[in-house]
Parts: sequence; structure tokens; C-alpha cells
Amino acid sequence: MKIAYGYFTQVLTVYPLQTGIKFYGYSTCGDSTIPATYLKNGLAGYDMIFFVTAKAGLGDAVAYAGTCIFEPKANNRPTIGHITFSSDLFEQVIAKN
Repeated sequence: MKIAYGYFTQVLTVYPLQTGIKFYGYSTCGDSTIPATYLKNGLAGYDMIFFVTAKAGLGDAVAYAGTCIFEPKANNRPTIGHITFSSDLFEQVIAKN
């Protein structure tokens, strides 16, 4: 996951939110359950978050991703998304190294 974090930190430009992240009643994002503390309090000091998981059986796909929440007070830009990587692919890469 460190590799994914480093990559996305370099390639994404995020415009700051003035209000922090709000979840608007959503309790899941992709294959992840949003922690109850996030739902209750939101996330101050963050502009965008991704829930990152790994899953077997994606066939030829390396990963898939999507947006879960768009912030209406910031021109409907995405604030919460998910990325699911192929765990089968990770196992192949680890086996080669």
C-alpha cells in the first residue's frame, strides 16, 4: 500500500475543502465499511480520502476504482473514493521477487 500511496500523492492535485469531509449518511464506499467515528464526526483537515482494499478474483483487471461522495459545497467535486487492487496480481509480483 505504500507504493500506491506514493504514486497517488504524486499524480493527484486536490483543491482544499473549507469544511472538511462529510459522509452524508453513506456507510460504505466500494468494498469498505466507513468507520462509525467518521460518520459521526466527519474528517476535519482532509480534502480527499480513498478507501483502499485488495480482492482476489478480478480476472485480468489490475484494479478498479470509483467515487462514493461528491461535495455539493465544493462544486460537486469528489471527496471520497475507493480503489480495489487485485490481490492475485500482488501475489504474482511478490512471487517473482
